[in-house]
Amino acid sequence: MITSKKDNLFHVLAAEVAKEDKSELYLVAGIQFETVSQSPEVRRVLEVAMSISGRANAADALAAHFHMCVEAQTSDSTFCDGCGGFIHVDRIVVQFAIRKISDTHDIYRVLFVRVDAGKLAVDMNEKMEDLQRRVQQLEDSAAT
Repeated sequence: MITSKKDNLFHVLAAEVAKEDKSELYLVAGIQFETVSQSPEVRRVLEVAMSISGRANAADALAAHFHMCVEAQTSDSTFCDGCGGFIHVDRIVVQFAIRKISDTHDIYRVLFVRVDAGKLAVDMNEKMEDLQRRVQQLEDSAAT
């Protein structure tokens, strides 16, 4: 059983992405786990993911780790295609998204991405300005 954040696949991979030298991490879970990142901590947690969960394949282990991921804000309480969420690591937010990539087998990909707060603020400001322009246009057209 996964008993701590240091052994939870989602928390460890989010922590890797939160490091300054990385901004994203891509994981595939099918029969085995596949990832480009070969840091010692990632290798360790992938081994832990398979052994602790007692699951037959990586996709099942991924689901078990999703359900044991504490302190994560998830879009869905159950593991499924399209679910995802956010994990806070030392004042940095990492978003993750899960997609099923095979119809014949249970193969999932998980993308972990560090949220850039500055870019997010600029994007939200642009959206707010656009919304204010549209509202103003509606109000102006209603007044005439």
